[in-house]
Amino acid sequence: MARRGAYVALDHVGTEDDEHLTDAERVALVAELAEAGLTGRVLLSAGATGVAKGHPGNDTPYSRLLTDFVPLLKDKGLGEDDVRRILVDNPRDLLSVR
Repeated sequence: MARRGAYVALDHVGTEDDEHLTDAERVALVAELAEAGLTGRVLLSAGATGVAKGHPGNDTPYSRLLTDFVPLLKDKGLGEDDVRRILVDNPRDLLSVR
């Protein structure tokens, strides 16, 4: 899908339970996409909800993506430009009116 121009969104970063991928699995997917030259198609979001009306909230801090997940990406070989592309450029490009 990413090769055809779709964004690949990995949600629930920081959530570690039986219903979701682990962060290690998420990192592996991002690294695989980066190795395929598809960093420009990756989006990330955390599972931080605070209060979720009608659903149980969780205690995942909003900062977890930056403080815990980004270092894992860098350990896997992604550079500053890759991280900036994923965290800043891709969301901007997706949400920009053209």
